[in-house]
Amino acid sequence: MRNLILIFSLLICIQLFSANFLLNSDFELWSDSIHPNSWYQDSTYRDSFRCVQSSVKYSGSYSFTAHVFTRVQALTDVLSEYVAVQPSTAYRIKAHILDNDPAVYGKLYLNYYDASYIFLGNNFALDSVGDNSSWQAFPETLISTPATAYFAKVGFRFYDTSLWDGNGEIFIDSVYFGDTLGGSSVNTPQFSLLTHTPASPVNLQKLTVSCVITDNGSVTADSLFYKVNSDAWVKVYRDSLIGNTRYYSIPGQTASSAVLYYVWAKDNENLTSVSDTNSYTVSYPSQTKIKKVLFDYTKNQTAGNADWIIDANYPVPLPANPSYEDDWYGGISSWGFELDTAHIYNANTSYDTIEFEVFTLPPDSQITYGTTRPMDLKNYDVYIVCEPQNPFTSAESTAIFNYVANGGGLFMVADHVSSDRDGDGWDSPQVWDNFGSDAFGMHFYQVSEGNNNISDYTSTYNTSNDTIVNGPFGSVIGGTYNFHAGTMIQQSASALEVALYNTSYSMLSVAFYGSHNGRVAGTGDSSPCDDSTGNTSDELYDGWNEGIDRRLLLNTTYWLSVDSLDYTQTSAVDSRISSEENRVSISINISDYSKYSSIKIFRKLMCEFSFSLVRECNSASRISIEDALPSYYKGTVTYRIMGSMPGESVELALFDVSVKRETALSASFFTSSDYLNISGVDNERFYITDITGRKIKEGIINNNRINLKGINSGIYFLRFEKHSETGRIVKIK
Repeated sequence: MRNLILIFSLLICIQLFSANFLLNSDFELWSDSIHPNSWYQDSTYRDSFRCVQSSVKYSGSYSFTAHVFTRVQALTDVLSEYVAVQPSTAYRIKAHILDNDPAVYGKLYLNYYDASYIFLGNNFALDSVGDNSSWQAFPETLISTPATAYFAKVGFRFYDTSLWDGNGEIFIDSVYFGDTLGGSSVNTPQFSLLTHTPASPVNLQKLTVSCVITDNGSVTADSLFYKVNSDAWVKVYRDSLIGNTRYYSIPGQTASSAVLYYVWAKDNENLTSVSDTNSYTVSYPSQTKIKKVLFDYTKNQTAGNADWIIDANYPVPLPANPSYEDDWYGGISSWGFELDTAHIYNANTSYDTIEFEVFTLPPDSQITYGTTRPMDLKNYDVYIVCEPQNPFTSAESTAIFNYVANGGGLFMVADHVSSDRDGDGWDSPQVWDNFGSDAFGMHFYQVSEGNNNISDYTSTYNTSNDTIVNGPFGSVIGGTYNFHAGTMIQQSASALEVALYNTSYSMLSVAFYGSHNGRVAGTGDSSPCDDSTGNTSDELYDGWNEGIDRRLLLNTTYWLSVDSLDYTQTSAVDSRISSEENRVSISINISDYSKYSSIKIFRKLMCEFSFSLVRECNSASRISIEDALPSYYKGTVTYRIMGSMPGESVELALFDVSVKRETALSASFFTSSDYLNISGVDNERFYITDITGRKIKEGIINNNRINLKGINSGIYFLRFEKHSETGRIVKIK
């Protein structure tokens, strides 16, 4: 019985210590039919070399087929990812091959790299195998790594023969590169309980890896290696050690990132080993906000040669989970598809992710607001009407205005004059002007008003609203916004011109409306919305993919659905703060103060759970307070200034003050200016970061002020090198 136990134990050791270092070694995982996961080919050109997924396999479901169309061998390499190896160490390597083509043959080889991933050399000494109609194994080989090797790659290269006829085909499967059996492997460091927490990390969440490492002697060195997607391996040193358990940290990664990691260790006999490779995929944040977008189809949008719908199925486009834009059938299906499949991260401070759901308001439906109808506008965040052919009734106009006034988003898309596609005497510029677009500061030019049938482009954009010009769907700077033929929008003090035509007209404008900051956008041409995939009997143009049209329209839709960070503060606040001992002096000047029924100042100490009211006053342009803190208090105090309006409160400013016994600091925050006035810290180094923590400006304060020119509107944070005071800057236009 003792002998049986010994034999069984040896079998366990063989199983434990013959780990394959290669990822996807059996070619079961593919990104697509020509990209095996964790393997990389030199060329994918049809006239040279292709590595293709094949169901002709040695084991599992797939192998890879090498299609060779060149006699240049250097173009036919297929290489694994980097694997960690130890210098002057022997490793086993083998693979299975099916070669029944006399025109080509294959070789298995190794590339060596040092600790900095610098190429050292390779070993092509492995024998190839002859032609055979059955699967064969490359002769299993022991290869020793060079004295300076730290990483290796397993590779295949394919060669022509004297019978070369212009192409060849070889199948490869079940590759192995790993530990040497027997010898002292049982004495190498051993790994167990390799795991990570949290088990399902989300966007930008740091992860902790723990692993128990044991040895018959002692472990003298250990490290963790991780890689993100197809990036290079990154080495991480241990954070801490508790008993035999080692802890490491992997930085937070963005959602959808695929992360691999393993642990390496060396013992007092200079023997090394690596653990199995673990993996995880970063998921979307748990706090997701769904924005609902409603496309209108009540105004005969498919009349004549038009096709301004996202799908022929409505109210819900089908299929419900499209893989491609042309899964939906409509001239603006790309607009709907890209919203439906978008995941926008860190879009707002109140939630982590924005996703969209898109719908169509069917023909003959009523446009209502505030009713119990399932498709009432109150149930949607954005309402898009692309080139309406029929006028809105008085009741419909009232419903839309009430919807916007209470915080909804409206996108008005017009076209050139004489674009009356159903012959009822109304074209879209007339429809929008009759609707009352002038109330938003947007007048669409009609017949006899000039600039109403323009074919042009622009590369001039107003960057005041950075959410549109540099929004989540990409930057529009430097591109072109193409008008195949459209009407201009007259400039107005009530609207912001985003895409400019000359100096007096706008191709796209946006505006706020109502006490709840309802948002409106208008554009004078429908061609940029057209993706050319609608009814083939219509006149189709691919304006969607011209220049920056796609990005500008998607960013504008996003801006309509979300309160822009550029406008979270609705008036400029000049707040003068000073701190010394246990007292904070705050002096606030509020422009446009009359719109607020009261101004409230709240304070939160670090030890408090929530904000507490410090002061309230009614409709004052300037407020000055002396806030006495507890005599023992020393640390950061956060102040929030709120303006009260009918039915809501608006945050006007939020800033931190650090109370120090030895320091007195005075700072003025002029948020509507290109200069930030600072006193008490002249000639000090400062840093300005955005809401993601990215540093966007640093320098030395001169003449008691900081130049903010070149910084777009938005929210930023200021800190100093030698003072712990910080402030939040809200720069507005």
